[in-house]
Amino acid sequence: MATNSNNSRSLVIILVVAGIVIFVLGGVAGVLFQNQKTNGTIGIGTPVNTPVKLADNLKSKAISSIMLYGKVESISGRTVKISNNGDVVSVAILENAIFSAVDASKKSPVRQGAKFEDIKVGDNLNISVKVAENNSFIGASVVIFLAQK
Repeated sequence: MATNSNNSRSLVIILVVAGIVIFVLGGVAGVLFQNQKTNGTIGIGTPVNTPVKLADNLKSKAISSIMLYGKVESISGRTVKISNNGDVVSVAILENAIFSAVDASKKSPVRQGAKFEDIKVGDNLNISVKVAENNSFIGASVVIFLAQK
């Protein structure tokens, strides 16, 4: 009986030592795997270790538009400069852009038809833009929040 008990203890010790060895080897393999330099891809086709230009991504057909909001600083031709919190952005407004206006001073503001000529310095605009090939903004839809008089 003593031999059977010794065999059981030996088996338990061997299994515990084997488990610890496997655990340590798994940890070492995990660390080595995490430290490897890869040239594969992460996420949706973004190459690892390759700089990505934000403007190129914003030109994607998957992005229907980007919204810009700010106060009109100046108007030159069909280009409007708007500012928001110190940042100034120029937007070229398309000839066939869609315009609407909202008089925010009314209790129940209603969106009404408008045209480019209705934009005045001091108005707040919400412009739906796309990024052009030259990385400039092109406005396709403009909501004018009329300046309070």
